[in-house]
Amino acid sequence: MDREVGQVVKVGEREMEILIQAPAGCEACSARGVCHAGNETAGFRIITLPRINGVKPGQQVVLTFRQSSSLIAAMIVFVVPIVFALAGFLIATNLFPSSELYGAIGLIGGLFLSGIFIYFLNQNLSRSSFFLPRVEVNRHSPESHNESRGDNGLPPIHPN
Repeated sequence: MDREVGQVVKVGEREMEILIQAPAGCEACSARGVCHAGNETAGFRIITLPRINGVKPGQQVVLTFRQSSSLIAAMIVFVVPIVFALAGFLIATNLFPSSELYGAIGLIGGLFLSGIFIYFLNQNLSRSSFFLPRVEVNRHSPESHNESRGDNGLPPIHPN
C-alpha cells in the first residue's frame, strides 16, 4: 500500500480537498497535460474526496492507496484499448479478407468502442469506493514533527 501525507485545505458539506505533494516524476511526464496530477502547480496537487467527520482545514491526513487499484486502473487504461483494437481488426479482416482498409477501419472502430466502454465503466466505478484512498487523520501534533521532515520521511507540505 502506498501512503502519502496531505493537508486538508477545504471541507465542504459532502466533500473535502486535500493538498498532497505531486510525485517527482509528474513534472517530467509527457502526459501531465492530460492527467489531473499535472494540472497543479508548484509540485502540489489537490485531491477531492468524500468528507470524513471531524476533519478541519489545516489538519494533516494520511492517504493510503491500494496497489491493486493502481494495477486495475492501468489495465483499464492501457490494455482494454489494445484488446478492443485487436478485436476490431480481427473481426474486420475476417469479414472482409480482400481489403486491408477494412482492417484499419476495424482497428480504429475498436479504439473508438474502447473509449466508449471505458467512459461507461468510469461512470459506474466512480460510484464505488474501491479506487478511493483510505483517509486517516494524522494524530501527531505539529510540535512532534522534525523541522526538515514530516511523518514517514516525507517533506512537510507548505501550501502557498
